[in-house]
Amino acid sequence: MPLILVAFLYLFSKPVYHSVPYVYQTLATDDSVVRSLPQDFTLYDLDSNEWTSESLRGHMLLINFFSARDDSGSKRTVLHGNMKRIYDNVKWENNPELRFLSISTGDSLADLKAYEPQMEDVDARYWPILHGDREAVYNLAANALGNSRMLHEGTDYKAFTDFYISLVDKDGKLRANFVGTNLKEERKLQETLVALWRLEYEDEIDAPSLLTTDPE
Repeated sequence: MPLILVAFLYLFSKPVYHSVPYVYQTLATDDSVVRSLPQDFTLYDLDSNEWTSESLRGHMLLINFFSARDDSGSKRTVLHGNMKRIYDNVKWENNPELRFLSISTGDSLADLKAYEPQMEDVDARYWPILHGDREAVYNLAANALGNSRMLHEGTDYKAFTDFYISLVDKDGKLRANFVGTNLKEERKLQETLVALWRLEYEDEIDAPSLLTTDPE
């Protein structure tokens, strides 16, 4: 009987593969949850335009937290350089529903304006520098995305550049965090982004918006 059951399952069952799984974060309570963006948040770009949960709904997001003043060990330079390689592989003329968000962790507007020229090779419609009040940034970074440094420092966090890039899907759910300062992780992020696009948004790739050239 066991052999018959195994043979039946092998021949007639259809396995389901989830190549791009959700990330399950373990909280202090040891509960596992799927992290997702807040239902209501507002950030601002350097032209004072609002970027809200509503305006970003239906977009895949690559989110990183940075400081224009903190480039210790060239962390920010490497982070944004690696993100730029992915950005350059996107066919933006097809207006894909993808946005890169670099969110300040506490710089003044003057500091951010001074940093802006270093982002001159990207279109701010698709990759804005964003800022907001401390509560909004903390809620997004710590409570929604589980940023470890924010969680450790609490609401009195100091401005910093984080290693991680968070991949968020169109439903606002966190899919994975990648070490953005690591070249192998950057390539893995691009591969995961492409796989997610193909597996879950197949109807959008007849005229591929995302991709691509060989990262080599």
